Formats: sequence, structure tokens, C-alpha cells
Amino acid sequence: MVAIGSMKRFVCIFMFALGINLGEVSAHIVFCITRNFGNVSVSINTYSDDNADINDLMIFGQLAELLSKHLKYDRPIFVDFETHQYADNCFPNFLVSCGKKKYKYYRSETVKTKSNLPNDAIIIRHAAKKFQIQSALKLVEYAILNRKEINLKQEYLTFDKKYCFEYKVKSINPLMVKEVLDAPNSDLLNLILKAKINIPSQKNEEQNISYYWKNNRYYLFWKKDDNILLDIENIYDLKRLKDSSVVIFDSDSSFYYIKYPKVSQRQVIEKVSGYSWFEVENKDSVNLLIYLFYYRYFEEKTDDKVTSYGTKLCSKRWTYLIKEDELILDWEEKDWK
Repeated sequence: MVAIGSMKRFVCIFMFALGINLGEVSAHIVFCITRNFGNVSVSINTYSDDNADINDLMIFGQLAELLSKHLKYDRPIFVDFETHQYADNCFPNFLVSCGKKKYKYYRSETVKTKSNLPNDAIIIRHAAKKFQIQSALKLVEYAILNRKEINLKQEYLTFDKKYCFEYKVKSINPLMVKEVLDAPNSDLLNLILKAKINIPSQKNEEQNISYYWKNNRYYLFWKKDDNILLDIENIYDLKRLKDSSVVIFDSDSSFYYIKYPKVSQRQVIEKVSGYSWFEVENKDSVNLLIYLFYYRYFEEKTDDKVTSYGTKLCSKRWTYLIKEDELILDWEEKDWK
């Protein structure tokens, strides 16, 4: 959905198998993408260069630039987001610091990245299943107004690497971050959140359905007449189909189907734990196939002793009947060993 254009791409080390259409396998890698909005630089590590997470970060970048202008702040701000399916319960999931000339961090045991940031750069790092626009913007406002305090109080903290952070990361105390996020929004922040932010540089301009963000909601509209088709609190994923229809996942367990001018009821899918993702394809002109892929932990025992363990790729599949607006389960769980 976002045209990468001038964005920088780096290939990191992540791969998983995706089986669809009788087990056809394709590999997914992590895209590390950055883009600048005035004095604000945003970066994301994600599994695709065409998804809603990237658009969320682009929305945030425009809002953060607007906030900076209102506060007359023109020094560098760097926001780094790690999209991480296991980070829902991560604490802290935000880190706030001011940068040094060379800022080193690890993305895995074997990949090291150096970012040459000015001494006075504000650095905010975020690990979560979905990017939290309002929370990140709130921390930008706090950091701009409290740079001296951050410089005095930041220290190296140690984190579990499964939450994407390096072993030692500089930040103010996580409890301070929590206090900032729990406090009421300032009048300025509420004003910034009212701004209408269009999705920048769509990769498929011929698509007729797009969306914009305002007041923490997403508005999907028909581009030819700006008619609003749906407004929702979250876009987890968006799948465009060949007939200009779209499937909008508003969570990891629910979706809407839109074919102008009709919008389906909210269809609910059983939630699974851990990392999961969706694929959608046309079965025929009146039916869709909805695939949910996920990893299931398993153990094998002999005489009550665990002899092997690990994860296996599994999937469920539903047929969505477009005319009837009905979802039917095709298979409960399929093991892709």
C-alpha cells in the first residue's frame, strides 16, 4: 500500500514457510524500512513491504512532524518500531532516550546495525504487535519538553532479547514512561490527533478503496466520490483482491469484506495464541477462501519424559460466502509438517 520509493531497505535474517494452495511455499523476510518527515525519522522492521503496519508508521510520522512544528522543535527525532507478534505482554514496550554520536543496537545475535545520530537526537523505540500511534506521539511530546530530564535520568537497562531489544538499551525508567502514558492528553496532543492524515503514496493507485486516519479511527472510502464505507478503530491487515474488493482485518480474529457499495457484517474468527497471519484468495466469483496460519508448540514424550519439542506450522481455512455474508469453517486445523 505504501510506495517505498526513496525508503531505505535492508534485508534482515528472518524466514518462515507459508503454505497455501496445496502446500505451495514462499519465504518471508524482514524488511527494515525508514522514511523521513521533516526532522522526524521513522523506522520499521516488518515481514512485508506492503502492509498496514507501514502505513501506521507513515501516519505517525506526519503527526509527529506536525507536533514538532507546533512546539517549534527542529532537532532530530528517531522512532524505531519492531513489529513483534509475541510482544503483547512485553514490559516495557517503549524506550525513551537521547542519542549519542554512534548508537549501536542488535537485531539478532549475528546482525549489528550502527546508526549515526546527533548527540541531541530523541530516540523512541517500540516493540508491539501493532504500532500505537497515540502513545508514541505522547512520548514524542514528553521528550521534546523534557530533554534535559531525559539526559540526566537515562541509563542502560537489560532486556530479554525475545522482545526485540538488545541486551543493554539506554532509556529512562520504564515506570516513568508508564506514568507519561497513563496521564491525560494535553490540549495540544488532542488538537494534533484531530488532524486528518491521508495514507501517503499508495503503491496501487488504480485501487478504488483507500482510507485515512483521524481521531484514532480509520475511515475507508470510495476514491471516486469520497463516500465513507466504514470507520473502525484499528486496521490489523488489509488484503486487496483482483475485483477491487478488499478484506479488512480489524483484529487478529475478525474482518470485514467490502465490495462497493456494500460492506459485510463483522466476521469473527477463533483467536489463536502466538504468531499468526492471514491469506485471502478468490475461490470463485461468489466465494472467498480465508486462511489463518499460526505456529503451535508441541512436545513428544516417552515414559513421561520429553524427548523432543518445538513448533509446527498449522492452518485453518474458512469459506466466506459473499452473497449470504456467511463464514463457514472448512477445516479445524491442518498440520504443515
